[in-house]
Amino acid sequence: AADGDRLRVAAIRGTATTPPDVVSFRVAALGEGEAVPVRPRAIRQLSQLMAEAWSGIAPVEPQVRWHKVDGRRIQGWFYEAPSRRGKPAPLVAEIHGGPATLYGHTLMWEWQVLVARGVSVYACNPRGSTGYGQAFAKANFRDWGPGPQTDIEVGVDRIVAEGRADPDRLGVTGGSYGGYLTAWMVAHTDRYKAAVACRGVYDMSSEMLSGDLGGPLFGHHELDAQPWEDPELYREMSPLTYAVAIHTPLLIQHAEQDLRCPITQAEQLFSMLRSLRRPVRLMRTPAETHELTRSGTPFRRVENVERIADWFVHYLVDGARTLPST
Repeated sequence: AADGDRLRVAAIRGTATTPPDVVSFRVAALGEGEAVPVRPRAIRQLSQLMAEAWSGIAPVEPQVRWHKVDGRRIQGWFYEAPSRRGKPAPLVAEIHGGPATLYGHTLMWEWQVLVARGVSVYACNPRGSTGYGQAFAKANFRDWGPGPQTDIEVGVDRIVAEGRADPDRLGVTGGSYGGYLTAWMVAHTDRYKAAVACRGVYDMSSEMLSGDLGGPLFGHHELDAQPWEDPELYREMSPLTYAVAIHTPLLIQHAEQDLRCPITQAEQLFSMLRSLRRPVRLMRTPAETHELTRSGTPFRRVENVERIADWFVHYLVDGARTLPST
């Protein structure tokens, strides 16, 4: 709305520690394409939608971190849980989906719940993430596994080297592509003591031929080949190919109505690990889709966060060596 020679803007604003609320601010009516800096002090909050529910809740402020891998700057966020008995807290690496999406300064309930239960969180944007230019976004072409794994683990190693995470109590989790990379990582290293793979991709060929990605486009754009054109590439890039090496306790979460990554992806990985008598659980979520954590039924979203936190607390905080009783 016009306000003299200035514009009054209404927007939805949220941060890494606050839920979205309606705000307003004024900016100079500059020419088209000109940048308009807005200082936080000039932002007026108009609503308090979660004020009553947030009484007594104090989310942890993330620490922005950077490191370099192969000449690329990798950005991450570290949510630190308090140390106990003179030992640093366990740490869980969180991996986003996409792979061409990104983390940012956004409130993530799963991370805050983990920190509240004594587990630090490290989330970063490995190669293939958006927000850092086209070259960075394309840097995971035909490399969904080794390169991004290195980007994440160098960040984890830096935190461990600073004495701010226990190297003997590390975990890893992620959803969609993050589920893919979680399974890939625990199939290629035993450093993680617990893992949770959510709505992931584990067999690349069946993923590119089924669900709402089935067809001629996604496989071509990501790998420059279809499964029938280069079956060896698809086999080499599938976590299922290496799953025989998985010994890390793994919780596999998947929604039954997921069309982006059909539930057969989870069933294949679970069936293999169960046949090998590995520590694995399959959490099938009924009546939900790939969007469970974003627009799913509220009580199932809460339950999903609780089960993930329970899994990591069981192994990383309590130090259990067997599957949980429930």
